[in-house]
Amino acid sequence: SLNARCYISFESSAHVDEFISQYHGHQFVDGQGESFRAVACAAPYQKVPRKTQRDPRDGTIEDDQVYKDFVAKLAEKKGYEPPADPRNFRPADGEDTPLVKYMKQRVSERKARWEKRQSKRAWYLEPVAEEGGKRSKW
Repeated sequence: SLNARCYISFESSAHVDEFISQYHGHQFVDGQGESFRAVACAAPYQKVPRKTQRDPRDGTIEDDQVYKDFVAKLAEKKGYEPPADPRNFRPADGEDTPLVKYMKQRVSERKARWEKRQSKRAWYLEPVAEEGGKRSKW
């Protein structure tokens, strides 16, 4: 069973109050014998939703030139030849691809962060000088 909603527009608030008093809690029986209680209440926003207008562009996509070009392009068969040996595939100019450049840059940044952490760790692990018993920050 699904819940349903109905908007009814009344001429006066007296008619609204009368309808709510008569139908709120009223039992309805569906075709399968199940009974349901109605919930009738006044909406906080008293306007009734308008009927939506039909979109003037509805059903005109087949006439659109951009759509026709798109369908024609989809109908074209493009041949794809995979390289002879994908493991030996390199760019024609011999340079690294943007992805490889990014990965190399990322590796160098991670290595720099790791070395910085290691130098801080080494500072904490070095023995404390005997003078004063405190380690200097500078």
